[in-house]
Amino acid sequence: TNYEAPLMKANAWLQGAEPIPGALTYSYFITDGEPNRYQNNANQSVFSSAEVVMNEITGVTDAVNDVALLKSLSTEVIGVGINIGAATLANVAVIDSNGVALNITQASQLDVALAAVSPLNLI
Repeated sequence: TNYEAPLMKANAWLQGAEPIPGALTYSYFITDGEPNRYQNNANQSVFSSAEVVMNEITGVTDAVNDVALLKSLSTEVIGVGINIGAATLANVAVIDSNGVALNITQASQLDVALAAVSPLNLI
């Protein structure tokens, strides 16, 4: 699972979008796999360990912290794992704004999980 490519696309979209005054931006990071790919400087997908991938997306090994950028562009980032193990859930929690990612055991539960963290519940 390539964690960096969708983070880069989300960041580019959020940076290019015209903000609506007063609007809140909620970003959802949803995965069913462990991080094992990242984008190199030539924008090619590179296979690597989860540790290397997490270092790439958090800016430890390159100059861009994709996770911090997404958090800065979003009111909140919600991390959701679909039937993932504890180590992978901990990686998704790094992306989540509150550091606590959701883990659902079946894809059919995704609607319920997303409804529970919907910004519409704040109204």
